[in-house]
Amino acid sequence: MLAITSLVSIVLMSLHLSDDMVRGFSQPGLDNFIAIVVLVVWLYGTLMVRERLAGLITMLLGAVCAIAMPILHLRGASIVEVVRSSGGLFFYWTVFTLGVTGGFSLILAAHGLWSLRRGKRVTERETKILLCGCLVLQRKRRAKRRPSSQHRRRQMFVGRRRCR
Repeated sequence: MLAITSLVSIVLMSLHLSDDMVRGFSQPGLDNFIAIVVLVVWLYGTLMVRERLAGLITMLLGAVCAIAMPILHLRGASIVEVVRSSGGLFFYWTVFTLGVTGGFSLILAAHGLWSLRRGKRVTERETKILLCGCLVLQRKRRAKRRPSSQHRRRQMFVGRRRCR
């Protein structure tokens, strides 16, 4: 769930930064490579090391950046003009949604760090799986030995409800 919200935040952040350049809030130039590097590091932490401490810290810092966007933009006096201008709905929607996904990512990353501190792996948390159109809770268990493929298939359908 944390990886999904971080990916959504990354996409929204890139759209928002592009919209900032179009509207003249930031100037296109070499300074934007800093934003590219930040987004690449955030993406790497989300996709490659999400279960490790470095990945959780990267996603936590990304969530803080996502939360900062509404705080930075909605305090300005020109926000009313921007929202009323052409494309203002898209601008406001990206800022608002960045705050929501960033806040949710912050909660999930803090929970992941707390779970790591207690000695649990992040993958042991209960996750929601969409299976046959039904939302099912399934607990991922860390096996001490590698189970057979038949056992893994049987474990995948534990707790499944029939869809009607």
